[in-house]
Amino acid sequence: MSKRARIAECGLSFSNPKKRISKTLIRCACFTCLIKVCFLLVNKVVELPSMAVTDGHNPLLGETTCGTLLKKLQPQPEKSSGTIKEQLAAIAPALEQLWKQKEDRVKEFSDVQSQIQKLCGEIAGNVNVNETPAVDETDLSLKKLDEYHSQLQELLKEKSDRLQKVLEFVSSVHDLCAVLGMDFFSTITEVHPSLNDSTGVQSKSISNDTLARLAKTVLALKEDKKQRLHKLQELATQLIDLWNLMDTSIEERKLFDHVTCNMSASVDEVTVPGALAMDLIEQAEVEVERLDQLKASRMKEIAFKKQAELEEIYASAHIEIDPEAARKNHGND
Repeated sequence: MSKRARIAECGLSFSNPKKRISKTLIRCACFTCLIKVCFLLVNKVVELPSMAVTDGHNPLLGETTCGTLLKKLQPQPEKSSGTIKEQLAAIAPALEQLWKQKEDRVKEFSDVQSQIQKLCGEIAGNVNVNETPAVDETDLSLKKLDEYHSQLQELLKEKSDRLQKVLEFVSSVHDLCAVLGMDFFSTITEVHPSLNDSTGVQSKSISNDTLARLAKTVLALKEDKKQRLHKLQELATQLIDLWNLMDTSIEERKLFDHVTCNMSASVDEVTVPGALAMDLIEQAEVEVERLDQLKASRMKEIAFKKQAELEEIYASAHIEIDPEAARKNHGND
């Protein structure tokens, strides 16, 4: 088929100037359209400077833009020439690279959004977030990616601050449980199972609920410590009074040094493990009760001894008394 016949098949005619068009012009127009597609992809994904073709029907302007774009995409040894197939083959590697860059950028967005979602879940107390966040592929710009990275950094800082508070609370619970003689692991596990030492630091719950429960636990333990110290100091005072009354030996008193050593201590000064344990307080209570009973027995002995002395005095003075009635009266006293 002749050149004139092929042009006629396309609806063109040499006899009509308005339809007259060269093969080179057709090729350039098609190539311009292809480059426009490349440009849109580049402009959205890899953010090359704007080079939009303002007049898509101007083949000369299209050729100029094509050349500029191809220079941006990859080195061009010389001006594009040849058939459309050859020119497509020339830009195919650049297109392949652009698609790969887009896939990499989508993965970057997905990764950072997944981290953001995970951190938000940890702060909210919902750690079982398994859904993969959807990436909005209409905006894959570096500016948008930077916004996500900034949000991620803020959340990481908040997690670090919250984790520091959690560790401080856990340390306080540990120290208070030690002084009170309580089981730390069972106490802290009741607040949240992730807070015991069997889990890593990064796995500990940092939610608002966990922080509130920790603060409440620390407050309750401090109040318990205050009440136990007050009780122990009362028992220590009673012990010393009873010891002094009955001339208790130093050796016997030393058995309860762990009770009397905190008589004048403030709450914050009591830090020895087990110093305010319940079994120690109960031991002091039993000793006070024993000494009270011993005191009553001793008082009766003293009363009978005094009665005998009085009877001797009355007898030497030739005064008659009823010893049995006197003993009963002393016994009632």
